[in-house]
Amino acid sequence: MNAEQIEILGTLRAKVKELMSICDAGKMEKDVLQKENARLTRQLTVKDKRIDELEHKYNNLRIARLLVTDGEDVHEAKIKVNRIVREIDKCIALLNR
Repeated sequence: MNAEQIEILGTLRAKVKELMSICDAGKMEKDVLQKENARLTRQLTVKDKRIDELEHKYNNLRIARLLVTDGEDVHEAKIKVNRIVREIDKCIALLNR
């Protein structure tokens, strides 16, 4: 081998080492990003559950507010309850389809 070939070979080795280093760094970054993605997915799931809980509480409060008579007679309260029951029945019927 002449000097030029040795120089080319040395340059090639250096570039291969650099590429291997870049590849290793990319793998480490990928691992970090996958862990971050998993963490954020868990966090999103927790937030979704919390939103569902709050929506349920809101609906309960809305129904309770509808039932408050505020001086109305019992007949009006019964009408409201019947309306709510019909709405629930419609929802059940839609779910059964």
